[in-house]
Amino acid sequence: MTESSLIFTLGLGFMLGLRHATEADHVVAVATIVSERRSVLASAVVGMYWGIGHTLSLLVAMLAVLALGMAIPDDVAGLLEFGVAVMIIGLGLRLLWLTATGKDHVHHDAEAQQGSRPATGWRNSLKAVLVGAMHGLAGSAALIVLIQAEVMRQGGTWQGLAYLVLFGIGSMIGMGLMGSVIGLPFALRRGSGVGLARTLSWLAGIGSVLFGLWYGWQSWPGG
Repeated sequence: MTESSLIFTLGLGFMLGLRHATEADHVVAVATIVSERRSVLASAVVGMYWGIGHTLSLLVAMLAVLALGMAIPDDVAGLLEFGVAVMIIGLGLRLLWLTATGKDHVHHDAEAQQGSRPATGWRNSLKAVLVGAMHGLAGSAALIVLIQAEVMRQGGTWQGLAYLVLFGIGSMIGMGLMGSVIGLPFALRRGSGVGLARTLSWLAGIGSVLFGLWYGWQSWPGG
């Protein structure tokens, strides 16, 4: 692989990472987590944690593909996609439960007393990492792993790892930006009264459940 083609390939990995963060299932899942945040900065951090989990699972999948010398079977990929749908439904149902019981507002009041902090708390950070990891194992991520493996065959292990790192950085930045955009209306709701806050939470939860049902129907193996 020539130097110019290597630079192009690595740049492509970064751009693909940015684009990958904007896929619908990623945005919907992160939106349910971001809806519990009270600042744009905290929402951006949630998105970046998603990118970390996504990159780590891609690395594991890539190593498995290279070690076994085979691609991810279609039936396994289908089950992983369906697992993402179940996860999105679960996130939506959780948000609806928090909204119905008023516990989402208790959470925001506690945050307000502590002040706005860049960190989102280890529980929400871990949740974002796990959601990102699940997305990394499913769907189009499998194609990214195959591209990654091809780069390693043509350019060597270090070039392949560099591609993955840049793809991961791109996905972190992309989802960080998406998280901040999604989190903006939820952050602004602080001064708009409980009614608007609950409306946004209801819409996010219902939208997540409906999208998860549709996504599950689309991704059901053999469906």
